[in-house]
This record gives sequence, C-alpha cells and structure tokens, in this order.
Amino acid sequence: MFKSLGAGLDAFKANPFQFVYATFISVLLNLVVLLALLGVYLIFFLIMSVLNQTSLVYAFVIFAAFLTLIYVYFLSAFKGSLIRSYQQLISKKGRFSVRDFYGYALSNGSNFFALTLLKLFLLIVLIAPLVAFYYFYLLAHPIKYVDYLLLVLGLGVLFIVEMVFNPAYMAAALYGSGPGRSLKFSFDFYRKKHVLGFLFFVMYSFVWLFNLVPLIQLGSLLIVFPILYSGFIILFQNTIMKVKA
Repeated sequence: MFKSLGAGLDAFKANPFQFVYATFISVLLNLVVLLALLGVYLIFFLIMSVLNQTSLVYAFVIFAAFLTLIYVYFLSAFKGSLIRSYQQLISKKGRFSVRDFYGYALSNGSNFFALTLLKLFLLIVLIAPLVAFYYFYLLAHPIKYVDYLLLVLGLGVLFIVEMVFNPAYMAAALYGSGPGRSLKFSFDFYRKKHVLGFLFFVMYSFVWLFNLVPLIQLGSLLIVFPILYSGFIILFQNTIMKVKA
C-alpha cells in the first residue's frame, strides 16, 4: 500500500499543476452541467406557469427525472475521463488537455453511464427491502435500536457496492472494457488484493468526506485526492497486469 501511495505521490510531485488542473476542470464541468440543467428546469417551470399548467405535478417529476439522468450521465463520463487523465499523467504519456478531457467524456460516456446505472440498480435492489421494512412495519411497530441497525446496514451496503464498482470505473477508463468485463477486473483485483483494496477504499472514503468540509476541502480535493487516487490506480493497474499475464 505504501509503495503505491509513494508512487502516486511521486507522480503528483513530478507534475502537480497538471493533476490539480485536471481535478479542477472535472469539478468545474460538473458544476457547469448542473447549473445548466437547473436553468433548463427553471425555463420549463416558467413555460408551464405561462401555460397555467403548474398543477400537472407528474410533468414536473418526469422532467426532473429526465434531467437527473442527463446529469448522472455527465457525472459518470467526467469521472471516467478524470481517471484516464490521472493515468496519462502517471505514465507521463502527455499533458492534460481540456479538449481531450471533454472529448473522451463525450465519446465514452455511455460506458461509464451504464456502470453507474448498474450500480444504482443494485443499490435499489439491496436497500429497498430495508426502506420498505422501516416504513411499512417499523414505524407502526417501533423496536428499540432497530432503526439505527437499518441505517448501519444501509450504509454498509452502500460502502460495499461503491467499493466493488470503484475499480470497475478504473478498468473501463484504462482498458476500455464494458460493464461486465470491468466488474470482472474489479473482482480479480479484490481477489488478489482484498486487504490493500479495502484499506485504499477506506482512505478514499475518508478523503471524499473531507471534500465536503469547507475549510479543508480545497487541499483535500486538489492535493490529497489526486495523490491517493493515483496510488489506487497504480495498485489496480499493477495487480491486473499480473492477473492478465
């Protein structure tokens, strides 16, 4: 683990501006897409208001769901493009380019979007019974501490699913593999490096949470995250190379 982290740190120190720039552009493009879609929804609301159709709640829900899918598509695409950008900087195959970043996201976004949809479907299937049990039984028949237990189980399911799919995104970005083969690469990785993979993802989860803390999020997002994730990519790539050999 420390060897991979050291390699990630060395890659970052060799070209820190490019790593920071790639991360910043990823966040910026996600924000631009989000604001653009919110603007589209606002325009839709104004049009419906002019037509005096604001009582059609289902129309607003359907349109909001449609825009949410579009955002999830770009969110997935930019995530894949960021992984590819990190890998290129690690291997010193070139400098970061906004045009290449956006072009790769557009041309390969469907692959990452399919992975995200599969992940969301799996989460719904696994968490829905917990939610159903809470609303249809536990609210009417309270049992001490069971609500907390359900919360812990739900967070555990979320953690495990995210842990499994994270290397799958790496595989899709590094090897251009489809969702099924990307997940196979992920299982191969954890089969060989289950302890290191788990520890890396735990650290990744903490860094991701730190990205939400206002006072430290800039340092966490622009410095710690690229170093840690680069180390994760290096560990994954080295492990898969041995599996494929």
